[in-house]
Amino acid sequence: MRWMRQMMALAFATGVLGLAAVGCEEAAEDAIDCPQICQTYRDCVDGEYNVDACRDDCEMQAEEDDAFRNSAKVCEACLDGKACDDQITCFDECPIER
Repeated sequence: MRWMRQMMALAFATGVLGLAAVGCEEAAEDAIDCPQICQTYRDCVDGEYNVDACRDDCEMQAEEDDAFRNSAKVCEACLDGKACDDQITCFDECPIER
């Protein structure tokens, strides 16, 4: 009987941890790399750009606004793996403050 309760507790704990891991994985997939977007804008477009203010604004809006988050994902995907000359057009669609 005691063995059965221990097994049930173990199964429950495993299930809870499994669900938590899936939730974390989904959150990681939804995360926007605001520092990278903002730093890339500074590196490729405007050397005087305030990366810290951009990052703070981007992270706040990404938490609160689905449309912003979706636009930022598109922007991030556009920037990925491209040279500066090719990234400049990506910023036409990026929702960051300029």
